[in-house]
Amino acid sequence: MKKNIIVLLACLSLVLPSWAQNLTMADFKQVVEQIKKMSRYSYVTDIDAVFPDGKKDSRKNILYMDAAKKLLFFKNKDEQMVMNSQWFYKASHYQKYVSIFDIARYQERYKGAMGDLSSIFKNSSTATFLDSVLVQQGKIKAGKRIGDLSSYDFSFPKESSLQSVQIIFNHATGLPMTITMRTFFAEPYGDNAQAGTMYSMRCHSYTTNFSDDVFSIASLFTVTGGKAHLLQFKNYKLSSIL
Repeated sequence: MKKNIIVLLACLSLVLPSWAQNLTMADFKQVVEQIKKMSRYSYVTDIDAVFPDGKKDSRKNILYMDAAKKLLFFKNKDEQMVMNSQWFYKASHYQKYVSIFDIARYQERYKGAMGDLSSIFKNSSTATFLDSVLVQQGKIKAGKRIGDLSSYDFSFPKESSLQSVQIIFNHATGLPMTITMRTFFAEPYGDNAQAGTMYSMRCHSYTTNFSDDVFSIASLFTVTGGKAHLLQFKNYKLSSIL
Protein backbone atom coordinates (compact mmCIF):
# COMPACT_ATOMS: atom_id res chain seq x y z
CA MET A 1 0.00 0.00 0.00
CA LYS A 2 2.75 2.49 0.97
CA LYS A 3 4.67 1.65 -2.19
CA ASN A 4 1.63 2.48 -4.31
CA ILE A 5 1.20 5.83 -2.55
CA ILE A 6 4.86 6.73 -3.11
CA VAL A 7 4.55 5.93 -6.83
CA LEU A 8 1.43 8.08 -7.00
CA LEU A 9 3.20 11.01 -5.38
CA ALA A 10 6.12 10.68 -7.75
CA CYS A 11 3.73 11.02 -10.68
CA LEU A 12 2.15 14.19 -9.36
CA SER A 13 4.76 16.33 -11.08
CA LEU A 14 3.14 15.22 -14.36
CA VAL A 15 -0.54 15.19 -13.44
CA LEU A 16 -2.11 17.33 -10.74
CA PRO A 17 -5.63 16.19 -9.74
CA SER A 18 -8.08 18.78 -8.48
CA TRP A 19 -7.94 17.23 -4.99
CA ALA A 20 -4.15 17.65 -4.66
CA GLN A 21 -2.69 20.72 -2.99
CA ASN A 22 0.24 22.74 -4.36
CA LEU A 23 2.94 23.38 -1.76
CA THR A 24 5.39 26.24 -1.29
CA MET A 25 8.59 26.90 0.65
CA ALA A 26 6.44 28.23 3.50
CA ASP A 27 4.77 24.80 3.70
CA PHE A 28 8.14 23.08 3.65
CA LYS A 29 9.42 25.25 6.49
CA GLN A 30 6.53 23.93 8.59
CA VAL A 31 7.67 20.39 7.77
CA VAL A 32 11.21 21.30 8.87
CA GLU A 33 9.82 22.57 12.18
CA GLN A 34 8.05 19.24 12.73
CA ILE A 35 11.26 17.34 11.96
CA LYS A 36 13.12 19.50 14.48
CA LYS A 37 10.72 18.21 17.13
CA MET A 38 11.71 14.59 16.44
CA SER A 39 13.24 13.21 19.62
CA ARG A 40 12.89 9.43 19.45
CA TYR A 41 13.26 7.86 16.03
CA SER A 42 15.03 5.32 13.88
CA TYR A 43 15.73 5.12 10.17
CA VAL A 44 17.85 3.35 7.55
CA THR A 45 20.08 5.04 4.98
CA ASP A 46 21.13 3.27 1.77
CA ILE A 47 24.10 4.89 0.01
CA ASP A 48 25.41 3.97 -3.45
CA ALA A 49 28.58 5.51 -4.89
CA VAL A 50 30.01 5.45 -8.41
CA PHE A 51 33.63 6.66 -8.59
CA PRO A 52 35.51 8.32 -11.48
CA ASP A 53 37.19 5.02 -12.43
CA GLY A 54 33.82 3.30 -12.71
CA LYS A 55 34.14 1.35 -9.48
CA LYS A 56 31.11 1.17 -7.21
CA ASP A 57 30.46 0.88 -3.50
CA SER A 58 27.38 0.72 -1.31
CA ARG A 59 26.56 0.72 2.36
CA LYS A 60 23.63 0.68 4.73
CA ASN A 61 23.58 2.89 7.82
CA ILE A 62 21.17 2.17 10.68
CA LEU A 63 20.48 4.86 13.26
CA TYR A 64 18.46 4.83 16.49
CA MET A 65 18.13 7.97 18.58
CA ASP A 66 16.41 9.02 21.78
CA ALA A 67 17.44 12.60 22.39
CA ALA A 68 15.53 13.00 25.65
CA LYS A 69 17.35 10.04 27.21
CA LYS A 70 20.63 10.82 25.40
CA LEU A 71 20.76 7.43 23.73
CA LEU A 72 22.34 6.74 20.33
CA PHE A 73 23.01 3.64 18.23
CA PHE A 74 24.71 3.71 14.83
CA LYS A 75 25.84 0.82 12.67
CA ASN A 76 27.14 0.06 9.19
CA LYS A 77 29.54 -2.47 7.69
CA ASP A 78 32.58 -0.50 8.89
CA GLU A 79 31.68 0.46 12.43
CA GLN A 80 29.23 0.27 15.30
CA MET A 81 28.68 2.99 17.89
CA VAL A 82 26.58 3.10 21.05
CA MET A 83 26.31 6.09 23.34
CA ASN A 84 24.36 6.80 26.50
CA SER A 85 24.65 9.31 29.31
CA GLN A 86 27.67 7.46 30.75
CA TRP A 87 29.36 5.42 28.03
CA PHE A 88 30.74 5.91 24.53
CA TYR A 89 31.44 2.66 22.65
CA LYS A 90 32.83 2.34 19.13
CA ALA A 91 33.94 -0.77 17.26
CA SER A 92 35.92 -0.14 14.06
CA HIS A 93 35.81 -3.32 12.00
CA TYR A 94 38.40 -2.25 9.42
CA GLN A 95 41.01 -1.57 12.12
CA LYS A 96 39.67 -4.29 14.42
CA TYR A 97 39.71 -1.80 17.27
CA VAL A 98 37.27 -1.00 20.06
CA SER A 99 37.14 2.24 22.06
CA ILE A 100 35.24 2.45 25.35
CA PHE A 101 35.08 5.70 27.28
CA ASP A 102 33.38 6.81 30.44
CA ILE A 103 32.31 10.14 28.98
CA ALA A 104 32.70 12.22 32.15
CA ARG A 105 36.18 10.84 32.86
CA TYR A 106 37.29 11.23 29.25
CA GLN A 107 36.20 14.85 29.13
CA GLU A 108 37.87 15.47 32.48
CA ARG A 109 41.17 14.04 31.21
CA TYR A 110 41.01 15.53 27.70
CA LYS A 111 39.13 18.77 28.10
CA GLY A 112 37.34 19.76 24.91
CA ALA A 113 38.66 16.77 22.95
CA MET A 114 35.22 15.30 22.30
CA GLY A 115 33.49 18.64 21.93
CA ASP A 116 29.98 19.20 23.20
CA LEU A 117 28.51 15.70 22.92
CA SER A 118 25.14 16.99 24.08
CA SER A 119 24.85 18.86 20.76
CA ILE A 120 24.32 15.49 19.07
CA PHE A 121 20.95 15.26 20.76
CA LYS A 122 19.84 18.88 20.29
CA ASN A 123 19.11 18.84 16.56
CA SER A 124 19.04 15.88 14.20
CA SER A 125 21.42 15.97 11.24
CA THR A 126 18.37 15.69 9.01
CA ALA A 127 16.80 18.85 10.44
CA THR A 128 20.11 20.71 10.18
CA PHE A 129 20.50 19.71 6.53
CA LEU A 130 16.94 20.66 5.63
CA ASP A 131 17.12 23.99 7.42
CA SER A 132 20.61 25.14 6.42
CA VAL A 133 20.85 23.65 2.91
CA LEU A 134 17.45 23.07 1.35
CA VAL A 135 15.74 26.15 2.75
CA GLN A 136 18.75 28.37 1.99
CA GLN A 137 19.93 26.95 -1.33
CA GLY A 138 17.17 24.80 -2.78
CA LYS A 139 14.23 25.70 -5.00
CA ILE A 140 11.00 23.73 -4.95
CA LYS A 141 10.27 22.63 -8.51
CA ALA A 142 7.29 20.48 -7.46
CA GLY A 143 5.40 20.34 -4.17
CA LYS A 144 2.20 18.32 -3.75
CA ARG A 145 0.06 17.05 -0.90
CA ILE A 146 -2.55 14.31 -0.86
CA GLY A 147 -4.14 13.57 2.50
CA ASP A 148 -1.46 13.09 5.13
CA LEU A 149 1.41 12.77 2.63
CA SER A 150 3.30 15.66 1.10
CA SER A 151 6.06 15.47 -1.50
CA TYR A 152 8.74 18.06 -2.27
CA ASP A 153 11.19 17.96 -5.21
CA PHE A 154 14.12 20.37 -5.02
CA SER A 155 16.48 21.72 -7.66
CA PHE A 156 19.77 23.52 -7.05
CA PRO A 157 22.14 25.95 -8.79
CA LYS A 158 24.45 24.38 -11.40
CA GLU A 159 27.53 25.01 -9.25
CA SER A 160 26.08 23.04 -6.32
CA SER A 161 27.24 19.47 -5.65
CA LEU A 162 23.60 18.66 -4.89
CA GLN A 163 21.76 17.52 -8.00
CA SER A 164 18.36 16.60 -6.62
CA VAL A 165 16.50 16.03 -3.36
CA GLN A 166 13.04 14.57 -2.88
CA ILE A 167 11.26 14.40 0.46
CA ILE A 168 8.02 12.59 1.24
CA PHE A 169 6.65 13.51 4.65
CA ASN A 170 3.87 11.81 6.63
CA HIS A 171 1.92 14.43 8.59
CA ALA A 172 0.01 11.74 10.50
CA THR A 173 3.17 10.31 12.09
CA GLY A 174 5.20 13.54 12.10
CA LEU A 175 8.04 11.63 10.41
CA PRO A 176 9.56 11.59 6.94
CA MET A 177 8.63 8.60 4.82
CA THR A 178 11.62 8.87 2.50
CA ILE A 179 14.40 11.37 1.78
CA THR A 180 16.22 10.76 -1.51
CA MET A 181 19.29 12.73 -2.56
CA ARG A 182 21.83 12.70 -5.42
CA THR A 183 25.16 14.53 -5.27
CA PHE A 184 28.02 14.82 -7.76
CA PHE A 185 31.60 15.84 -6.91
CA ALA A 186 33.78 16.64 -9.92
CA GLU A 187 37.05 14.68 -9.94
CA PRO A 188 38.82 14.63 -13.33
CA TYR A 189 40.06 11.12 -14.14
CA GLY A 190 42.57 10.45 -16.87
CA ASP A 191 41.45 12.21 -20.06
CA ASN A 192 37.93 12.66 -18.74
CA ALA A 193 37.73 16.18 -17.37
CA GLN A 194 34.01 15.73 -16.64
CA ALA A 195 34.48 12.69 -14.41
CA GLY A 196 33.45 12.66 -10.78
CA THR A 197 31.88 10.71 -7.95
CA MET A 198 28.12 10.28 -7.85
CA TYR A 199 26.41 9.50 -4.54
CA SER A 200 22.80 8.34 -4.34
CA MET A 201 21.30 8.28 -0.84
CA ARG A 202 17.89 7.12 0.31
CA CYS A 203 16.70 7.44 3.93
CA HIS A 204 13.68 5.31 4.75
CA SER A 205 11.91 3.12 7.31
CA TYR A 206 11.42 5.99 9.78
CA THR A 207 9.77 4.83 12.98
CA THR A 208 9.44 5.61 16.68
CA ASN A 209 8.39 2.07 17.56
CA PHE A 210 11.42 0.24 18.94
CA SER A 211 12.76 -1.06 22.24
CA ASP A 212 15.47 0.61 24.32
CA ASP A 213 17.29 -2.73 24.21
CA VAL A 214 19.03 -1.55 21.05
CA PHE A 215 20.97 0.94 23.19
CA SER A 216 22.10 -1.66 25.74
CA ILE A 217 25.82 -2.10 26.36
CA ALA A 218 25.25 -5.29 28.36
CA SER A 219 26.01 -7.51 25.35
CA LEU A 220 29.03 -5.45 24.25
CA PHE A 221 31.30 -5.26 27.28
CA THR A 222 31.52 -5.53 31.05
CA VAL A 223 33.66 -3.67 33.57
CA THR A 224 35.20 -5.68 36.38
CA GLY A 225 38.19 -4.92 38.55
CA GLY A 226 38.53 -1.52 36.93
CA LYS A 227 38.99 -3.05 33.47
CA ALA A 228 36.74 -3.38 30.43
CA HIS A 229 36.20 -6.85 28.98
CA LEU A 230 34.77 -7.31 25.49
CA LEU A 231 31.82 -9.63 25.02
CA GLN A 232 31.75 -9.06 21.26
CA PHE A 233 34.71 -8.72 18.88
CA LYS A 234 36.94 -10.29 21.50
CA ASN A 235 39.90 -10.44 19.10
CA TYR A 236 39.88 -6.65 18.57
CA LYS A 237 42.37 -4.34 20.23
CA LEU A 238 40.85 -2.34 23.08
CA SER A 239 41.37 1.20 24.31
CA SER A 240 39.42 2.36 27.34
CA ILE A 241 39.09 5.15 29.85
CA LEU A 242 36.94 4.05 32.80
